[in-house]
Amino acid sequence: MAKEKNRRSTAYHEAGHAVAQARFKLKIKRVSIVEDVDSLGVMRGRLATILSRAIHDNSGKMRLNVESDVIVCLAGMAAQSAFMPRSVRKHHARGDHEIAVRLLNIITASNEELTAYVKLLEIRAKQLMKRRCIRVQVKALAKALLIRKTLKGEEVKAVISGAFSEAVEARSNVAAHSRRRSILAGTSVRNPAASTA
Repeated sequence: MAKEKNRRSTAYHEAGHAVAQARFKLKIKRVSIVEDVDSLGVMRGRLATILSRAIHDNSGKMRLNVESDVIVCLAGMAAQSAFMPRSVRKHHARGDHEIAVRLLNIITASNEELTAYVKLLEIRAKQLMKRRCIRVQVKALAKALLIRKTLKGEEVKAVISGAFSEAVEARSNVAAHSRRRSILAGTSVRNPAASTA
């Protein structure tokens, strides 16, 4: 039972990383919940930040790239916290946090700024996991990982885009159903754009 719970929490954790990676349109190489010596799972992908250039480049674009990479690092714990909060242990994301700090050290000037930046991007990662379409994608990918254990980048993209399409379709169906109900009840659904004339 405990092993199954660990697998589920790892699946949500790695799915969180992968969905954030896809959200920023960064390449995903593979996602796995197969345990090894170093970790319970892994998401391999390409960084937005080119580290060799980052040290000498303090442009706004570089800062955004670093932020994207850090949010991807922090999204694993954010997803695990959102879906299985009781499974979270501080040591679970130690490696992710260390990578996030190393990346942010490139663009921060003091420990105070670094601490505040980490906190801000943790909040952004948590907010990302509160979005309905993101939650649907994380849930679908975690489910696929529990079945297959390891997915290649193209398989991950297929699961994520399939979940997104299903969420959009479900949302459209709910809106259509709501309009039909209001018409049958004798009320009309007002179009806010039409009332501005």
